[in-house]
Amino acid sequence: MRPVHALFKVPPTPPSYWGKAQLTWLWLPAIIALLLVFVTALLLHINRTDYVSFQTEAFLFINHALKTDSNFWLNVTQLGDAMILFPLLSFLIPRYPQLWAALFGAVPLSAVLSHAGKTFFSTPRPAAVLDQQSFTILGDTLTAHNSLPSGHTITIFAAVTVVLAVLLSQPEKKHHYFWLLMGVFVAFFIGISRVAVGAHWPLDVALGAVLGYLGGLSGVVLTQRYSAWWRWLELPKYRFISSIILLVFVVAVVYHFSDPDYAGLVILWPSAILGGFMSLFLLLQNTPDKLTRGRHEQ
Repeated sequence: MRPVHALFKVPPTPPSYWGKAQLTWLWLPAIIALLLVFVTALLLHINRTDYVSFQTEAFLFINHALKTDSNFWLNVTQLGDAMILFPLLSFLIPRYPQLWAALFGAVPLSAVLSHAGKTFFSTPRPAAVLDQQSFTILGDTLTAHNSLPSGHTITIFAAVTVVLAVLLSQPEKKHHYFWLLMGVFVAFFIGISRVAVGAHWPLDVALGAVLGYLGGLSGVVLTQRYSAWWRWLELPKYRFISSIILLVFVVAVVYHFSDPDYAGLVILWPSAILGGFMSLFLLLQNTPDKLTRGRHEQ
């Protein structure tokens, strides 16, 4: 029977690497899609009235079609919040430390694209220009002029891109393509929730998806081309650092239990519980070895 401390020794999976040809095929569609969406958004941004009127009908149709009597979409949309999402993905850390590194590696470009886009376009939120009684609003009523692009959509597409790129770096089997499609579906599902809660226009989500894909790719490329900055994550003796970082996220999630804006959000519970468990798990990975060495020295 395996000793208890052996259960905490999870061998990391070797890092995934792409060749130049693979990287070209991954970047090319993203750049083309980005140009198309950006040009469309820019043309419409020249006249903000046109940007709103162009998609008002589509926004109202989607918002009404997804209307529910529960907080379902309010919970779903929180998966685009890194504070809640990262702890939910923490179970992948022991086996795939590259994924953990790539998630954080994707943050700089994703954050720059999000904030730069919101500042440059300065697009009004739906609640800022439409009758607030004409559509469903879940959560805060957002009326600022920072709608384009959707930050939540950027976050979830960056995360899904990282997860799929690391776990399925070279899709070869049919079930690999199934998971690729499922990942894209989940990302779009969470992205469209921003329209369901009345926070974003459809085009905000479209541009957010493209920018999130680019941000996710940047994180993966950073871990592949410059691996020295994160390979220490593979060593059990440094897992406590990941444990502390994860614990910070968990504390932030727990703190929001007392926030009225997050009242009734079920998604906070699995995020806090899973994140807390994985933080302890990572901390204990090296502890048994230290205890064993201490007994031998005595």
